[in-house]
Amino acid sequence: MSQITKTGPLAWWMAGRGPAEPQQESSSASIGLMTIAREAHPAVRPSRRVDFTRAFRLHKDLKDPKDLVRCDRQLFDKLKSLDGNELAARTKSYLTTDEVKAVLARRDKIVEQFQKLIAEKVEKEVLY
Repeated sequence: MSQITKTGPLAWWMAGRGPAEPQQESSSASIGLMTIAREAHPAVRPSRRVDFTRAFRLHKDLKDPKDLVRCDRQLFDKLKSLDGNELAARTKSYLTTDEVKAVLARRDKIVEQFQKLIAEKVEKEVLY
């Protein structure tokens, strides 16, 4: 889990350092990372650091799950391993229980979408 400080806006640095750098698949990989981030939190704007102070809403559905077609393997593993209790504990000063539940529900749908694609295609066509 990324380190969260109490100063400044609540920010999530994917993989602990910002979005994971794709390995020589730059443009489509970067677009893929931002698509995943947008589905997880619709207020995301493309940037290295993502500010979520206005992004924690209570909706549990993804806006456009069909847009989720490729994913960084490290990000996918981090999404799958995200622990709800740890997330709640680390964000208790910032997020309500319902907001945490909504984040986890969207995460579950993102993971489910990629697992479905992996089952339909060769894994390397989905995860890079």
